[in-house]
Amino acid sequence: MSGIARGLLLLGLLSLTGCTRTEDYLEVVQSQQKAMEEVTEVLVKIHDEKDMAGARDALDTRFARYEAIARKARGLPQPPPPEVAQRLDQVAFKRAFDAMSREILRVKELPGGDEFLRQY
Repeated sequence: MSGIARGLLLLGLLSLTGCTRTEDYLEVVQSQQKAMEEVTEVLVKIHDEKDMAGARDALDTRFARYEAIARKARGLPQPPPPEVAQRLDQVAFKRAFDAMSREILRVKELPGGDEFLRQY
C-alpha cells in the first residue's frame, strides 16, 4: 500500500538525511508517529462499507497531514546529525507503524475494503 511505503520512505529518509537542528528531525518523526496513530484510530472504527463511507472525510484529512509531514521530511538536509538516531523513540514509532499496518490489512479484507483503501 502506498501509505505504508511512504512511512517506510520517511523512516529511510530520516536515517539518511541532515545538518539542521536535531529538533527538526525529531519533530518530523514525532509528527509522523502522531499522524499514523490518528489514521489507526479512524481505521479501528471501520467494520463494514457503511463505516468506510463515514470514515472517508476523516481519513482524507489525516492522510493529507501524513503527506505534508512526509514532504517536510524530504526537505530536511542529508544526513541527519548522529544524535537524531540516539534520541528517536524507535520502539514507539515502530509500534505506531505496525498498528496502522495491521488495521490497513484488516480493513482491506473487509467487503469493499481493498477498493476503499486504494484511494489512499
